[in-house]
Amino acid sequence: MSNDEKTPAENEIKREPVNHYSRERRLSRASPMVRAMNEEGTPARRGLARILFGSPSNALLFGCIIMICVVIFLYSRPSQRPPGLVLGGNTLALAVEQEEGINILSIIKTAPGSGEVYLGPVEITVSPALQGAAEAPPAYNHWLTFNPADSEFFLVVLPFDDSAFFVRFRAGDYQLSARVEAVQN
Repeated sequence: MSNDEKTPAENEIKREPVNHYSRERRLSRASPMVRAMNEEGTPARRGLARILFGSPSNALLFGCIIMICVVIFLYSRPSQRPPGLVLGGNTLALAVEQEEGINILSIIKTAPGSGEVYLGPVEITVSPALQGAAEAPPAYNHWLTFNPADSEFFLVVLPFDDSAFFVRFRAGDYQLSARVEAVQN
């Protein structure tokens, strides 16, 4: 069987495929940046800006990373709440000052700008912080009333001559205790 006698399907198989790709034609329609990259001897300039914003997907990824960093920064900051103890939504700042041998417990109550807070009677129990005492330390009880004011200041004279105290607050369903060191004035 000669080449002329073969079927058309066999002739198609042995023929070389037709390639319609022309690099010169493609480069003639490309942007100047692509042409510069394909010229031999011209090194491609790479920079941080081209890496980050070279394509829309890179720019979007960079923007997402920046947003995640900002959110983490905002949530990791300490809260703007003033330091102190919280009793029924009210923030309490405690200090014991010694003046001329007398200990005075000062309490500053600050109510938040919004939300529900406890208003009413508060029982305060103060006892000296005795180290290694075999018996229970003496306790001093005092009553205060939290009013609807934004800020209140209370002073309680303590009948003890120590430098450290345990202070316990009991108001309705709320209980709170703290250790307070006396400051010399």
